[in-house]
Amino acid sequence: TQSTWEAAELQAEEMEVLISIYDGDANFKVVDTRTIQYVVHSTENDKSLGIRVNWSSLYPLIAPTFSLELSVNNRMSSHDKNDVISQLKEQGRLFSILPPVLYTKKN
Repeated sequence: TQSTWEAAELQAEEMEVLISIYDGDANFKVVDTRTIQYVVHSTENDKSLGIRVNWSSLYPLIAPTFSLELSVNNRMSSHDKNDVISQLKEQGRLFSILPPVLYTKKN
C-alpha cells in the first residue's frame, strides 16, 4: 500500500503541476496545501461558477472532495449544485484534480 509519505509527495507534485499550468490565471487560487479554488466567469451571460477542490492526506488513494459553497455560487439552486458536483465527481473518477478543473473551465 501507499505510505502517507508517498501520498504527500504525490500531492506536492500535483500541486506544483497545477500551479505551473495556471500560473498567472487570476481565476485559480491555492487555498492551502490540499485545497485549490477555480472560478470561471462567463462574459456571454454574466454568470460565474466557482469550485473548491480538497484532497485528504490519503489522496490519491481517496478521491478529492468538491464544493460549490462559494459566494460566487450564491444564486445557484441546491439542485443545480448537486448536478455540477455529480459531473465533477465523474470527471475526477481517475482521482486526479486536473480533469475537474478543466471540466469547470470548459463548461
